[in-house]
Amino acid sequence: YAHLSTSYDKAVEAALVHTDNPVILEVDADSAQNEGIMVITANEDIALARFIPAEYLSVVENGS
Repeated sequence: YAHLSTSYDKAVEAALVHTDNPVILEVDADSAQNEGIMVITANEDIALARFIPAEYLSVVENGS
């Protein structure tokens, strides 16, 4: 499963464990779920998905 953070701040926190210059991707989870991609809420900070197709991903610029 891919572990997805539920907020920008949590994504940065998780990424900084692995790199000093993280690239944060935003997942359009609503659209993905509407198209049949299963996203599971693990807890308030983490969601899980087996696969997220690229069309549901976008790079977050400067925390916005």
